[in-house]
Amino acid sequence: MKTWGLEFPTTWGRFPCRIPTYPPISPSERPREYSKTTTPVTRRFTPTQLVGGLKKNGLKLGLVVDLTHTSIYYDPREFEQFGVQHIKVECPGKVVPSADVYKKFAGVIRSQLALPDPGVVVVHCTHGVNRTGYLICKFLIDHFKYSSDDAIKTFSKSRGYSMEYKNYLDDLQEYWQCSCLS
Repeated sequence: MKTWGLEFPTTWGRFPCRIPTYPPISPSERPREYSKTTTPVTRRFTPTQLVGGLKKNGLKLGLVVDLTHTSIYYDPREFEQFGVQHIKVECPGKVVPSADVYKKFAGVIRSQLALPDPGVVVVHCTHGVNRTGYLICKFLIDHFKYSSDDAIKTFSKSRGYSMEYKNYLDDLQEYWQCSCLS
């Protein structure tokens, strides 16, 4: 895969990769093969490792939802070779995802979870923390009637890291409060 002269994000390594274990919707850092020639093996997290890690834990990967605003990290066809669907829901970082992004995300998740055997849905952005956390939490609030606090705690426990962006957290609180009024 091409690197287009880009450097690794400066925060790589801050949120170590781990195989998600919280079905049915699991947050993860994005696979980061990046460049097989320049990326140290210890910093790679490949689609093969993700599929294999879940399988080792008795879980089947059914869908990968990629929220990154780029396509440089890995080739989605690597998931397809395992029969895993990959869907891109492009979402710029550091700003609260738009209503259109959430609508697309929620539709994808609902469709997958409605299947007879949906497998694990893995959602990732660059670090699997802020955009990923926001959209999973909003889905938990919307579709499973979690409070914003419970959704945020559930996400943090599942990912092993907490969302850091105050604007995301504030928006989730406001969203939950407004949903309680309707």
